[in-house]
Amino acid sequence: MAPGSRRSSLVRLSQPMPSITEDAAVDPPSVPPKSPRRQPASPIAGPSAIASASGAKTSNVYLSPTATASSRRQTLSVASGSGDGTEGSAPDRQSETRRGSIRDHEWVAKRGGWYRLVVGTIVVVGLVVGLSVGLTIGLRKRNESPLPPPLPTEFFPAGSYAFTAALTNLSSACTTDPNSWTCYPFALYDPALPSRSAATFYWIIEPVSNSEYVISSSANPFAPSFSTVPLSLLDGNQYAERFTFKFSLDKADMVAVPGSADEITCWFNSTLVSATIWTRARANYPANITQVPDPVNATNVFAPWPYRVEVKQTRKGGPDCRDKAGRPVKVGNGGSGGNGECACSYANDGLPPLSLVAAGTTTGSASSTTTAASTSTAASVTAATGALREIRRDSKAKKKRKKG
Repeated sequence: MAPGSRRSSLVRLSQPMPSITEDAAVDPPSVPPKSPRRQPASPIAGPSAIASASGAKTSNVYLSPTATASSRRQTLSVASGSGDGTEGSAPDRQSETRRGSIRDHEWVAKRGGWYRLVVGTIVVVGLVVGLSVGLTIGLRKRNESPLPPPLPTEFFPAGSYAFTAALTNLSSACTTDPNSWTCYPFALYDPALPSRSAATFYWIIEPVSNSEYVISSSANPFAPSFSTVPLSLLDGNQYAERFTFKFSLDKADMVAVPGSADEITCWFNSTLVSATIWTRARANYPANITQVPDPVNATNVFAPWPYRVEVKQTRKGGPDCRDKAGRPVKVGNGGSGGNGECACSYANDGLPPLSLVAAGTTTGSASSTTTAASTSTAASVTAATGALREIRRDSKAKKKRKKG
């Protein structure tokens, strides 16, 4: 249809407008009826509404069909709410204010600010979730991991025991001075006085696995000191079942100087200590040991060990003797060394008759045995005195020897 005909049709449909006088109040003009050919128009604000202050509310404005498309695109509606002319609620204004403050923030207003904010939020959330999942899985696996079985610390042979044996052999063949090598309790086994030669070793057996053990000594100034020495098992589950162990130490003996109150210290370095502990073969020493029941559970009170035990200390080569000032001293017949082996032997089963092995020679007759026993008794008193002094001065002598 031509533009002119469309305009003329609109004129015919419209009613004449009443005249307006300034002096008298008149009723507002009536709304003309809607033409059936007119397209429904969306309520948009005119250009004047855009220039108005932010948040101002305007009524809907109808644009005639002659309004250009560009004017429609440039106009914006700032009306809000239900369209009835009422202003928006307070919560809407507050949320709009908050969004504006976030947009105006210096960090967000920079180029890519929203992108950095989103990425940072994602990273933080990912770290929190990952940490939570990791801790949950880790704790679950730890609770589900099987624990190793407990060591049999409550069963024999683990525990603390007192191993009592008699001094059965003493040899000082490694030195030219028999008094420089001593063996506690300084008296050989005598059937008439069996308790005189008794030596008790207080040892502790500990398991390191279900079939392996270590042994340590307690504080005892008259016995060798050691810690966590491995035990070797021989003939397991048999009557001859036994443990063996060995280690070396520097053995020190105090020797009195004839005609003087001074003493010297003789060091037998690298003395070998070895022991055999039976777990089934019974002992017959000391008295009443046969009445001790077989142990089943571990003990921590150093209960008597009812089975056989053998202990040896052996040394080849002469001692290193020094005076109080740490100077080397020769002992014996112009020298310190002998050609044989020094030894201390202990046992609690199958004890032989009284015998003495001095300077590598064993007495062979009754008379020589008696003489040797008397000599041993006299030497024992001297050695006992020297042993007590040894306890007091052992550490001091070691320091002097190292300085020398």
